[in-house]
Amino acid sequence: MKAFLLAVLVVVGIGFGSSIVLETYQRTAEAKFVGSGARP
Repeated sequence: MKAFLLAVLVVVGIGFGSSIVLETYQRTAEAKFVGSGARP
């Protein structure tokens, strides 16, 4: 049971970390390509 809870915590931690990384990547890409002709 302890291993299962640890695995759940690891999955949640990896998901949270990857969402932060993707949000940061999207924010920098959005700032880099402002005004390139793409319409929102």
